[in-house]
Amino acid sequence: MGGPAVLAEQLGHLLALQETLPHLQLQVLPFAAGAHPAIDGTHTIFRFDAGGPVVVVEPMTTSLYLEEDADVGQYDVNFNHLRSQALDTKRSRTFIRDVIKEIR
Repeated sequence: MGGPAVLAEQLGHLLALQETLPHLQLQVLPFAAGAHPAIDGTHTIFRFDAGGPVVVVEPMTTSLYLEEDADVGQYDVNFNHLRSQALDTKRSRTFIRDVIKEIR
């Protein structure tokens, strides 16, 4: 949606955010990593000062909120697996810069 110029701008914005927000870790999971636990949809793990964590799973048409320790634990395992398969932050920045150059 929006074409290569919009994509390049969005990717540039992600790089700028990573440079200005020290708590933000941006990692790219390359296609070469193959099948992975998040291939069927997105999920977000929220952690709060008060109360336990909540996982929000977003398949195609709805959102599901998970609070049970066993469920959250499984998503923690999946998330850690994804991070281990992804490029580190430095290589991810390089990858994104290369994509921006390629699509411009």
